[in-house]
Amino acid sequence: MSAEVISNSGGPVLMVLVVGLLPLLVWGAVAAIRGRRSETPEALDPLEILKTRLASGEIDIDEYQRRRDLIVADNVRSMHHE
Repeated sequence: MSAEVISNSGGPVLMVLVVGLLPLLVWGAVAAIRGRRSETPEALDPLEILKTRLASGEIDIDEYQRRRDLIVADNVRSMHHE
């Protein structure tokens, strides 16, 4: 085999690898960035979510207080069962 045949045969394989792997790498990077955002403590804390919903006007003060009481009661209950 000549050197020209070996170097030319790698072109299509390299192209398939680049075309196949590049979108996969981009997808993985985007998924990793989105995953980090959702793991912030604020996003996981039910009381913070509730405060945000009240502040945005999604719920009123009565609904906020009712749900807050449920969350606090549930937290107390789960602490006693540990």
